[in-house]
Amino acid sequence: MTYDVAVRTSLRWVLLFVIGAAVGTALDHLHVSFGVLDYPGSWPFAQRPWVPPLFGGATVSFVLGHQAFRVPGSRGSGTRAILAILLFAAAYFCSAAFHEHPKTLLALMTLGFTPFVYGQHYLRRAAYALSIGLGGMLFEMTLVTLGGFRYIEPGLLPVPIWLPGLYLYGALAARELDLAFFMPGVDSALGHVTERSGT
Repeated sequence: MTYDVAVRTSLRWVLLFVIGAAVGTALDHLHVSFGVLDYPGSWPFAQRPWVPPLFGGATVSFVLGHQAFRVPGSRGSGTRAILAILLFAAAYFCSAAFHEHPKTLLALMTLGFTPFVYGQHYLRRAAYALSIGLGGMLFEMTLVTLGGFRYIEPGLLPVPIWLPGLYLYGALAARELDLAFFMPGVDSALGHVTERSGT
C-alpha cells in the first residue's frame, strides 16, 4: 500500500466514524422521542455525551468485522451503500414508531432481510449478519445492566425482542460500506471511474 493510498484509506475510516456518530445519534434520538428508551439522570440533552462516539465506534467495528466474511473478488458501489443506509434508517424508524408491536416487528424485519442474504455465498452473509445481530443485542444488554440507559418496555429481556432484527440492517449497511470503500483495490477502481468521467 502506497503512502497516498494509506492516507486516503485512513481518511475514509475517520469519515466513517464521524458519519456513523452523526447518523447513529440522530436515529437513537428517534427511540428517545418515541418513548422506546431513555437515559438516567439529569442532563441538558435527551442523550448522553458518550452516545455519538459509541455509534461512531460501532460503525467502524461493524465495517471492520465484515472483512473476515468477504468473498474474494466482491465489489460494491456507493449507490448500494447509500441505499443500505437508507434501509437501515427506515428499519430504525419502524422500530421507533411501531415498538408497541414487538413480535410483529421482529417477524417483518427478519422476513424483509431474507432477500439480502439469498444467493451465492449466502452462508457468509448470514453468518456475518447473525454475528452482528447477536453481538449487538448482548452489548446493549450489558449497557442496560450497567445503567447506561434503559428500554422503557423491553419485555422478558432487558432489550426488546426486535433488536436483533434491527441489527441485521445495520450489518447490511456495514457490509455494503466495506465492499464499496474498503475492499483491497478499491482505490484503483475509483481511479478508473474518475478517468472515464474525464475529471
